Amino acid sequence: MLMKLNLKLALLAATLIPLGSMAHAEKISIAVGHQSMCTDTYTAGIIIKELGLLEKHLPTEGEYSDAEYDISWADYSSGGPITNQMLANKLNFGVMGDYPLIVNGAKFQETDSLRTVYVAGTGYNLKGSGNGIVVPVDSDIYSINQLKGKEVSTPVGSAAWGMLLKAMQDNNIPSGEYVLKNQSPAVGAANIAAGKIDAHSDFCPWSEIMEFRGTGRKIYDGYEAGVPYLHGVVVRQDFAEEYPEVVQAFIKAVSEAGEWVRADPMTAVTEMESWTGVEKEVLYLYFSEGGHLTFEPSIKTEWIDALKFNHGVLVAEKAIPPLDFDAWITEDYIKAAYADMGIDYEADKATMVDPAVANKGLLSQIWHPRDGISSHETLPEFLQSVADMQATGTNLNSTYVYDLETGLHLFGKTASCVKALVPFGRIFAEHMVAVHSSPTTRAMCAAAQHLERAYQALSSKAAFGTELMQEEGQTFCLQYAALREIHGDGKLWKLTPKCHIFLHMLEDESRPALYWNYRDEAFGGTVARLGRSRGGKKTLRAMSVCVLSGFRIRERMSIIRKTKSYIIYASASKGLIPRRLQTPPLQEAPNTSQEAPLQEAPNTSSPGGPKSQCV
Repeated sequence: MLMKLNLKLALLAATLIPLGSMAHAEKISIAVGHQSMCTDTYTAGIIIKELGLLEKHLPTEGEYSDAEYDISWADYSSGGPITNQMLANKLNFGVMGDYPLIVNGAKFQETDSLRTVYVAGTGYNLKGSGNGIVVPVDSDIYSINQLKGKEVSTPVGSAAWGMLLKAMQDNNIPSGEYVLKNQSPAVGAANIAAGKIDAHSDFCPWSEIMEFRGTGRKIYDGYEAGVPYLHGVVVRQDFAEEYPEVVQAFIKAVSEAGEWVRADPMTAVTEMESWTGVEKEVLYLYFSEGGHLTFEPSIKTEWIDALKFNHGVLVAEKAIPPLDFDAWITEDYIKAAYADMGIDYEADKATMVDPAVANKGLLSQIWHPRDGISSHETLPEFLQSVADMQATGTNLNSTYVYDLETGLHLFGKTASCVKALVPFGRIFAEHMVAVHSSPTTRAMCAAAQHLERAYQALSSKAAFGTELMQEEGQTFCLQYAALREIHGDGKLWKLTPKCHIFLHMLEDESRPALYWNYRDEAFGGTVARLGRSRGGKKTLRAMSVCVLSGFRIRERMSIIRKTKSYIIYASASKGLIPRRLQTPPLQEAPNTSQEAPLQEAPNTSSPGGPKSQCV
């Protein structure tokens, strides 16, 4: 009996020993504020949460051997509320965009003792894409200059809010000349769909959500602001100093989340659709190869410069406290995390992904509901495949193309809404020559090439090439007028008011890109209407067949080389007046299926001058 009692006491003691030691174990609460409806925060938010990546990397040895972790995730619609909760000490970590990050750091530094530190990035777009301004589909607003006097909503305090302020500043629209409303992404999107707001500015992926659902039309992409678009991670300084290894673990989880996306984008977007409710087709724009975002957490010098610039934007527009960037930004935690992972931090920091360069040559894609993603080498092949699939009654998930100028990943059905129609026209003309070479198609190709060179001078970020634009633009008009004379009736090739307005622009010594607006131009309007059509006689396919059939009927091969006189507007001392000129022979593009680099056109200011190089 005594032996049994002693055994019971021994077992009880053995049981109590670990309980006693655990009673002194530290419980570490980790509270993260993230945004499940902002794609640029996914690698520091929803992905880590759902895959359990933070738990995987949290320290469990040394002083953390007896630690207990209590991890909580709080989902918010924008970055502003995250900052408020961090100030209230209800969150340790905050994941948010560039402008909210700045507000976060400034508001904490405004207090007597509370501080945050910026410890890592999440994702970026070097040129600023991700934010966008959207209007209702049927709106007559096509440019940001038309927002004067309009009601514009945005999540105030968000990255999109900051972009909107900069866009308005760039276009000389003071805050008093438009009505700014504070609306969450979901409310703003609903009001755009219902036509209750003139425009809505929002962050990724809300512009593309509205495009995909057919409820909104983008008129401005953050790329036009020309400032990197980035998101990052801030941590309360008191927490980071007490638990530096936990901060490092979080950064390791961010890095692994990016690797998970890159390993299998299709699986990633399908999983994320189930977590967030955002359509996988929209997410593919961001997470596929060449997508809007590059997921990499290093703190680049360019990011610091961009954040400082953005702080200046806020100072100019809103009352915002100063921000000591040197005290706020630290690389200590991310360098330690990279060292533990065996990754070269300095190499990542020095690497910049420019979509215009990185995405050059990437193929257009079609997402078939049964067969998945297919890629296509050429534009005609891509369009033919779309037509063939649709002819079988298949409702495609989506189509994707890359903008030639910016490299941005775009929905095929909304690509007609982007500004790069002139390069597209040149490429299409060159494909026409390759498929069906004739004097007329080669002449059209030459005209398209001259027009593109004129627009390249117009949009150059370097010194404005006034003379080059005038020479190329005037040569385009001559070519256009000759094509008009060949077809005779003036219905297909209208000289006025198109060439008249264009030549006025060429004669002006100022930079037209700063003030000219071509939203009413027939071609752009027609393409936009076709892109929005859902059936009937004015679908893209039906209209294309009609135009091409009419072109075949009207083509008069026998007189293509005849010279005629035609009316074109030429400069005079008192402005632009009609002058009768002798038609030069049509310039022809060479019959070749290979694209060649554009060459600067020679001086063709006189009818007897040399022909331009059409390549």
